[in-house]
Amino acid sequence: MDSINENTDFVLSKVSSDEKCSQFKGHFTEELESERKVSPSKWTKALLIFLGLTLIFALGGLCTLWILYNNKHADFESLKEQHIMVSKQLAAQMINSTVMIREQDELRTNYTRVKEQLQLLDVMKREQDELRTNYTRVKEQLQLHDVLQKVMKREQDELRTNYTRVKEQLQLHEVMKREQDELRTNYTRVKEQLQLHDDLKRMQQYAVDVTLDPDTAHPTLILSDDGKQVRHGDIRQKLPDKPERFNYTVSVLGKEGFSSGKFYFEVQVKGKTEWSLGVARESINRKGQIILTPSRGFWTVWLRNENEYKALSDPSVSLSLSVKPQRVGVFVDYEEGLVSFYDVKSSSHIYSFTGQSFTGKLYPYFSPSLNNGGKNSAPLIITPV
Repeated sequence: MDSINENTDFVLSKVSSDEKCSQFKGHFTEELESERKVSPSKWTKALLIFLGLTLIFALGGLCTLWILYNNKHADFESLKEQHIMVSKQLAAQMINSTVMIREQDELRTNYTRVKEQLQLLDVMKREQDELRTNYTRVKEQLQLHDVLQKVMKREQDELRTNYTRVKEQLQLHEVMKREQDELRTNYTRVKEQLQLHDDLKRMQQYAVDVTLDPDTAHPTLILSDDGKQVRHGDIRQKLPDKPERFNYTVSVLGKEGFSSGKFYFEVQVKGKTEWSLGVARESINRKGQIILTPSRGFWTVWLRNENEYKALSDPSVSLSLSVKPQRVGVFVDYEEGLVSFYDVKSSSHIYSFTGQSFTGKLYPYFSPSLNNGGKNSAPLIITPV
């Protein structure tokens, strides 16, 4: 503090001396100006004096700055030492704080560990108690299990015995059930056959005596003298081309037509590979190729390729027959619009056209089909019922 006061006095004295110098400088400058006007040598001398004074003042200022610098440097060194001491104290305090924080963290960690271990001990104790309790229970259950095993073994033996008995009974029941199903099926079949047989017997009550009409026969067809048989021949006969004669399809009609009521007839088809049977309307086309469908006046079934049976409806229906018919019965109910075909020998139904609308007379229709090199040479035979 004393050094600062001294520096302040020195500066103030320096400032007052500077003011005096400036006054002197001004006075001296005025004298030099006045003397310059008088003589140049005096001006030069005055200038040198001024420069010398300026140099002196500059040196004085430098000395003052040097003194101030030394004083400030001393203060700085003192402050630096104080700073170092404070820094050391702070560092020591920080080290102490760090050590204390670390110790506190360790204490907390140890406390947490001790607390967890205590909790773990409590858990372990509870688990031990539970284990003891469970052990007691398991021991009791094992004892009970042994008892139950003995009981279950006896029951299993009984169950096996009973299962074997039940299995045998079930197998017997299944056998009986299959036999019952077979009996029902056979009974149904027999019942249906009996029903069909009864129906056939009932239809046979409407049997009519059918004779083939030679005036309608195709020229290659050969009719028996009694008009009950027809087969295809290899030679085309010279016959008058009457309007009622078929000239393309190997077909023939019965002599008598029916415009009401019911009628029935039977035809033997044994030994044939192809044939067509049924009824036809009187107004059918008999010239050229004929299509056998109800819309064209034909209600027929046929055989092709020895075992392909079809009902020639619109469209045609393939027939699956378990037995190859040897004799076919044809029944017509004019008012009901019904045409039915039956296998006479097995009393089974072949096919029925139902819900038909008839107009005019219906005639029995026969086609033995082509001879086919003798493979289909057997005749169609109208048999008595």
